[in-house]
Amino acid sequence: MCFRIAVRSIEAWLLADEMLASFLNVSPALLPRDPEQIRSPKIEMRNIARRSRLRKIREGIGGAPDRELGSEYTTLLKEFARDQWDPRRAAERSDSLRRAIAAVGRLAGL
Repeated sequence: MCFRIAVRSIEAWLLADEMLASFLNVSPALLPRDPEQIRSPKIEMRNIARRSRLRKIREGIGGAPDRELGSEYTTLLKEFARDQWDPRRAAERSDSLRRAIAAVGRLAGL
């Protein structure tokens, strides 16, 4: 058995994949270079989404100015994780994810 926890939150691992910029329809320059050092990756995700050129993302993830998160926050991020997120690519910018993948690989005998 292997139990691993994302450093801050799962959003840090999602933010580590450069394809997130494409999904959110924002400039890649908006993604943090070291997502594990962000105090609140969830709020960072919301703030980046609010700069999207797509209304679905701005409102669904970013939410209204008076709300912390959009009503589709979880649904849309699950869609990204399922369809586009690449853990190996994200592990290049996330040490905790790299270590988690290595630990699972050792357990699986890979």
